[in-house]
Amino acid sequence: MDAAVATLLAQRLGLTGADESAADGQPNDPMMAALLRQLVSTAESTPDDTDRLERRLASARRRLGRLRTNLTTALAMVQHIAAVFGACPRCWGLNQLCSHCQGAGGPGWQLPDTNALLQWVEPALARVGMQARVVTAPQSVVDEQVVQPEGEV
Repeated sequence: MDAAVATLLAQRLGLTGADESAADGQPNDPMMAALLRQLVSTAESTPDDTDRLERRLASARRRLGRLRTNLTTALAMVQHIAAVFGACPRCWGLNQLCSHCQGAGGPGWQLPDTNALLQWVEPALARVGMQARVVTAPQSVVDEQVVQPEGEV
C-alpha cells in the first residue's frame, strides 16, 4: 500500500490511538484493513474523483458503524444465552483451548438462570406439546455442584 495514500486515508477516516498503525498500511482492525485496501485499490484518483471517493468513504464508515453495532448486539446475546443455560460465556464449551473453561463449559457448567431458562424453553416446549417441570435436586447433587477451593477435600 502506498504510504502517502494510506496516510491520507487514515486522516480522512479520523483514525486515532490503536488505529494509528493504519497510516503505515498495517491497521489493527481487520475491518479497517479491508476498507483501506478497497479504497487504496481505487485511490489512483484525479481531483474530479475526490467527491466520489469521499462519498464512498462516508458510505463505508456508515457500513462499518452498522457492522460494529451488530457485532456488539450479537456478543451481548451470546453472553445472555450462556448465562441462561449456565454455559461458558466465551465458547459455550466448544473450545478445548478456551482460557475460561478449557472446553468443559457446556450448558449446565455453571448454575443456569432458572427463571430466564424457563421463560426461553417453555414456549418452545409448549409448541411441541411438552411441558417443563421443576424438580428439586437431592442435597447430594447440590453438594457436588459446590466447587471446593484448592487444597480442601
